[in-house]
Amino acid sequence: MKRKFLSIVLALSMLLSFMPVAADAASDKDGDGGGIGSDSVSSGSHTGNSAKINISNTEINGNTLSFTVELSTDNSIQGTILAVVYDSAGVLTDVQSYPAEESTDITFTNQTDIRSVKVFWQYDRSMPFLTSDRVEILSEDLEAIPTQEPTTTSNITWKLEDGVLTISGTGNMDDYEYEHEYNPDIRYAPWYSDREKIKSVIIEYGVTRIGNFAFMDCSSLTSITIPDSVTTIGKCAFAHCINMTSISIPDSVTTIGKSAFFFCRGVTSITIPDSVTTIDEDAFYHCPELENLYIPSLKKWCEINFVSESSNPMVYAKNLYVDNEPVTELVIPDSVTSIGNYAFYGCKLTSVTIPDGVTTIGTRAFYLCRNLTSITIPDSVTTINFGAFDTCIRLTSITIPDSVTTIGACAFYRCTGLTSITIPDSVTTIDDLAFSLCQRLETVYYTGSEDKWNEISIGYRNTKLTNANIIYNYTDR
Repeated sequence: MKRKFLSIVLALSMLLSFMPVAADAASDKDGDGGGIGSDSVSSGSHTGNSAKINISNTEINGNTLSFTVELSTDNSIQGTILAVVYDSAGVLTDVQSYPAEESTDITFTNQTDIRSVKVFWQYDRSMPFLTSDRVEILSEDLEAIPTQEPTTTSNITWKLEDGVLTISGTGNMDDYEYEHEYNPDIRYAPWYSDREKIKSVIIEYGVTRIGNFAFMDCSSLTSITIPDSVTTIGKCAFAHCINMTSISIPDSVTTIGKSAFFFCRGVTSITIPDSVTTIDEDAFYHCPELENLYIPSLKKWCEINFVSESSNPMVYAKNLYVDNEPVTELVIPDSVTSIGNYAFYGCKLTSVTIPDGVTTIGTRAFYLCRNLTSITIPDSVTTINFGAFDTCIRLTSITIPDSVTTIGACAFYRCTGLTSITIPDSVTTIDDLAFSLCQRLETVYYTGSEDKWNEISIGYRNTKLTNANIIYNYTDR
């Protein structure tokens, strides 16, 4: 079956959200199955019912692997199955996602190195995956993908010697195409067939854009050199480069494309310069080993256009460095007037001070800041946008300034530690779910009268707010 890159992204995201299961599978290099055609049966339980996964009819034809997955349970069959391929080193290299059915025929094409397969079944999103035994595969007869000869396009040339891929010339690299199943009708990067041999990429000065899918799946790549002439890093340019450990973006880059460094799971350090203005969705998605994120200034960081919440690598970083200084107590500089969407999404901050002059706190600006215990919001802020402090579980109290008129949807959603909040009579709208799942919220200090409170437009699922003890005409701010 044909599978575009997006389907692979979704399947990997589902599997990797349960990494304790997947990681155990990936590190199991002993195998449990026999040779081709042997069955693999694993038993377990879902919601109190026995369940089994059976892998059978395993077959290799050319560079295509096919097999059948059979599911059985005392209850109805539902949920999702993930079929996973491991290479000779025991590393997960390919994954497919299917709706769970009693019997599913699965095909992996474009395979050159397979050691084993496993199947994961998740009966319900709230539960871990049930895992099949591993079935060993004999892959000696797999056919290699044809090698493309070096080519010259536009003013860009390349050469691969001793594991070093050098890109030379002036102007933009070409954009390439990608399908996970090898398709001779689309244009892969010319070095794609040799991608596992590439250990280092050196892009020489003069290249201005790194093309889409240029170095995707270069699983042996450990280092990249990007010159100051590059302004754009294209879509999926370095996706699945699983052995890179650091990423340093030069000062010339303004745009980092969609999924540019997706699933670079070995990366521990990322440096992003002030020149960057746009980071597209999933640009750094699933970099789980990221330790340190380095940025030169907070002002420019607050101005970056993060296209989605999955654009920002901060959610993975254990440490934030601003101008090489570690930051946990964040003080936004006075020069900042707006905190952009997703700007500090997932950051390991303990306190945030926002200066006078800031008027807007963007969508999910501090979402998932689970260590945050205090926040100072100035009188200049007029709007707290959607999910701005969503899941800041250690916040215990919040004071909304007199300038705020709107508290956006999900603004304090799932702030489970919140016990009190001060709301001024300037607020006219509290949107849906703004205080949903604030289970400990007991007291609301409201600076206006009860009649004024009743005039506020309060959206649905804010019962923790409306059922709290509301103290009207509060003045002790």
